[in-house]
Amino acid sequence: MYRDQWVEWAKPHNAELDRAYDFLSTDDLELARASYEAAEDCDDKHIGLAVISAIEGNFDAAIKYARKAIIIGERYREGNLTPALLTGDFFSARGQFEGAKIMYNHAVDVNLINLDALIRAGDVRVELGEYRDALDYFKLAEQACEEQDLELQRRIINTYLAVGESLHAFTVLKKVVQEDVVDPELWVRFGQCIMKLSRDNIQKAVEMYSIAIAYDPGCMEAYLERARLVWHNTGSPDALVAVMEDLERVQQGDATDDMKVLAYFTHGEILFHLSELETAKEKFEQALEIDLQYIDAWYGLADCAREQDPDQADEIEDIAERLLEPNDDDWLELEAKFRERREPERALHCSLKLIDFE
Repeated sequence: MYRDQWVEWAKPHNAELDRAYDFLSTDDLELARASYEAAEDCDDKHIGLAVISAIEGNFDAAIKYARKAIIIGERYREGNLTPALLTGDFFSARGQFEGAKIMYNHAVDVNLINLDALIRAGDVRVELGEYRDALDYFKLAEQACEEQDLELQRRIINTYLAVGESLHAFTVLKKVVQEDVVDPELWVRFGQCIMKLSRDNIQKAVEMYSIAIAYDPGCMEAYLERARLVWHNTGSPDALVAVMEDLERVQQGDATDDMKVLAYFTHGEILFHLSELETAKEKFEQALEIDLQYIDAWYGLADCAREQDPDQADEIEDIAERLLEPNDDDWLELEAKFRERREPERALHCSLKLIDFE
């Protein structure tokens, strides 16, 4: 998450802890812990122990130590935000975003122009879906920046897109994206904004995705966006060959599960369009191997089945409808249905969901 920054923040003001910090900064956590534990009680000691615990993945202990540093408070009272920011980071790492939000709010209250505090206060609100408030904090951070920060601009752009304000996102992009900007994500966002603002700018959007790929041939999102855009706006067989090549790159590359699911599904759609039903079914099945509740893939399977066996298509659509908003009865029915269909992995998935309900 922020490991290097945590270690940097743990650098002590107390010279007696320099040796402990040397161990920490060289990843000798066992000796670092022993040295910190042997030191006299002070906030530097607890900050060091908090960072060690966090690196080890023990965020309960990390929060305990960071809170102790706040209570002791020599550095905190002097306006040093390290204990509050660390506590917020540790809450975030555990997925406890409301707790993180409280700590970041405290940090902002102490220092309204601290970039770390403002950006984290915005980030946690994005996690909570509070996009408007997140934008306020990102804009305050932008005002506090002495020079343009592309990472911060990316946050602002993505948040504008999250609230559907494509024009504002586009305005920021035009300001920050120049020909020498090699950040592929920004070029992808440029393409997305262009399409949201006008469906007549397909070629321009494709150009943006192609620029992203030129800067980073491993940018899976650009391949996926380009493929889906061309697929939904052309029937040319030559174009579809290129589209399927892009989709295969995503399926085989270092993409997120969500991207892979969408790539498999889109590939299935194209193959169905080309009447290659068996291969289309394989792609829909591959999407469902990653996300059993990706409903569009179930309907894709139903479309394939309808060409050969309408009764089977009805059964597949029944599964899809049960998976839309499944309750425990639905999971029980689905478990039985998958066992009947001799699909043990999917039956197990339903069994595990039943445990979740209990």
